[in-house]
Amino acid sequence: GTSHYTTEGSNSADNANLYILGAENSDTDEYDDHVIAHEFGHYLEDKLFRSDSQGGSHQSGDLLDPTVSFGEGYGNALSGMVFNDSIYVDTSCSAQASGFQIDVSSVASPAIIHNESAVQYFLYTLWKNQNSFDRIYNVFANFQKTTPAFTTAQSFGAYYNQAYGGSANSLSTLWVTAFGGPYNSLCSGNCSGSGDTADPYDLDNDLGNTVGTTSYSGDGGAQSAQFLRLFKTLTDGGNGADAHQKTVTGTGGSHAGYPNNKVGKSRFYRYAAAATGSKTISVASGACSTDVLDLLVYESGSLVGSDTTTSGSTAGCPSATVSMTSGKVYTVKILGFGTDIGSYTVNVN
Repeated sequence: GTSHYTTEGSNSADNANLYILGAENSDTDEYDDHVIAHEFGHYLEDKLFRSDSQGGSHQSGDLLDPTVSFGEGYGNALSGMVFNDSIYVDTSCSAQASGFQIDVSSVASPAIIHNESAVQYFLYTLWKNQNSFDRIYNVFANFQKTTPAFTTAQSFGAYYNQAYGGSANSLSTLWVTAFGGPYNSLCSGNCSGSGDTADPYDLDNDLGNTVGTTSYSGDGGAQSAQFLRLFKTLTDGGNGADAHQKTVTGTGGSHAGYPNNKVGKSRFYRYAAAATGSKTISVASGACSTDVLDLLVYESGSLVGSDTTTSGSTAGCPSATVSMTSGKVYTVKILGFGTDIGSYTVNVN
């Protein structure tokens, strides 16, 4: 249905497949340079760097899972970099006379990291200001690849700032313009512009507190700062429900084809292990018979534990036991399916 990159087969870690459309008078992507560069960018991300994106359908203006918006925005930005041409063109239809174009150098609306258009503007402008891919490559290869967080614009920006400082390529100004949140979101505490410690999670929720009134069209309007918090910190025992523990079936944009990759479908958590040993992370909801939730636990992008509908969980409340190492930070993703889920508690025991 569309040009795409995927890994598949019994040795999916070793396989890499780019599917490029080639139907005359319908869609001949093999002649659309930027489309090919975008898909090749996903290959580079997968093989040289790291991507935590689940993929799926998307379009400009959608409010996406922030790992998806980063991966797709990066693909568009990279196409502009490699051809030194900010106009992404995709032709289609009879005689290839129709199609669309995107200017990746244009400031995007809404200014939020869940918008791939905001991500592409951010990355392309960083490259343009430096006139070199070297710094972007360094952050991808040496920071994003091993981050304990998920790969988002937040993690990329935080490590870029740590490595090069806020004045590098106008990063501090560009961050605010592209994403509408404060520059301080990139740092543990406040950013000083140099020598900062990266905060790839935005633990103090600078972004959510700033853009908490952003309209989320799939759920009846504006959302709270907690709903738009990137990560919630988990502690031992029960972690009570708030607006962060809310999943919605709306698409977060105009594209209804693949709602599972839109903002609000998955929620992110951070857990720092204080001791070596097993920990069980579980979800408790008052409506487990109707709510369907998947739970996945990662260490630096590698899945180390899960309980999903495909792995045997029949109830809606998943639980996963993970062998943890003292000092390591683990990330948890909880996804809701089916009907809206208003709240749930996350237990760590």
